Amino acid sequence: MGDIDTYTKEYVSQPEVYADVFNYLLFQGEQIILPSSLTEQDITEISIPYGTENDKELTIPVQKLRDILKLCTIKSTDDTIYMLLGIENQANIHYAMPVRSMLYDALNYAGQTSKLSAFNRKDKNLKGPAEFLSGLQKHDKIKPVVTAVVYWGSKKWDAPRQLHDMLTLNKYSRGFVPNYKLNLIVPNEICDFDKFRSDLKYSLPFLKYAEDNKSMNELMSKEPGYQSLNRLTSQLLSTVTGITIPQNSIKEEGVDMCKAWQDHYNEGMSLGIAQGIIEDIRDSINEILGRFGDISDEIISLISSQDNLDTLKKWRTTAIYATSLEDFLRKIA
Repeated sequence: MGDIDTYTKEYVSQPEVYADVFNYLLFQGEQIILPSSLTEQDITEISIPYGTENDKELTIPVQKLRDILKLCTIKSTDDTIYMLLGIENQANIHYAMPVRSMLYDALNYAGQTSKLSAFNRKDKNLKGPAEFLSGLQKHDKIKPVVTAVVYWGSKKWDAPRQLHDMLTLNKYSRGFVPNYKLNLIVPNEICDFDKFRSDLKYSLPFLKYAEDNKSMNELMSKEPGYQSLNRLTSQLLSTVTGITIPQNSIKEEGVDMCKAWQDHYNEGMSLGIAQGIIEDIRDSINEILGRFGDISDEIISLISSQDNLDTLKKWRTTAIYATSLEDFLRKIA
């Protein structure tokens, strides 16, 4: 898991990939957020949610570490917008993701508020009891926070997508409980990969079809980009899917993931054929021994646990010439 976390963080930290994630989620692939507009931020979300320095009771700080957080500057003809964009990578399905993601956002808002309050008190900007109570001036604003959850799996995301999915609500309570929805990227659910401009257009479809041999073969044959994929993307896909990258597929211009997939596919076919032969021989041994009557659970378990093809072939011959179940067991012992 450590390797997956390392590669996913390194991969999405690339400005072009980071911008691509949010352009897809927020703007349907339109290039609104530029890689050059992103600035790295401290990933530590720490806050004292309640109280101020003047409170009599001390409060306990809450601290969480995000995967990645960047400040985004979006300039238009009218104004400039500043947003904080966070990404959480998920190698596995997480059934409490709405709460986890919401906590990161809430801590960030609380942290922004605390810093702004400290600034106002230091510079004596506050006027009137309302401003002194909150530490904020009436016109103060904080930056919006958007968190994207990128799921690096091939399976269907069957976990909650919003806070309400995790709660027991009825028609009376639903309207009073604020909801929180995930900004979720699931490879299995994407149909139009052309909306991506970075290497996500290669990594996400690869993950979508990783467990579908027919679709993966079609993808490899029609997309030439997989013949020279950059090393970071290739290593990410190898780590997440378990597909080995053979040494002879690594070229100066990139990694030939078509060859890596083909080798993986061929190996899987060979193993599948071998496993099919083993199952057939096991069945034939049980069928041959069936002429002696009911076969004990001990013998059935013994045969089903044997994976060596040569051994099973010898057992089949022994079963043919055995005079009883006891004779079979004695001869294979």
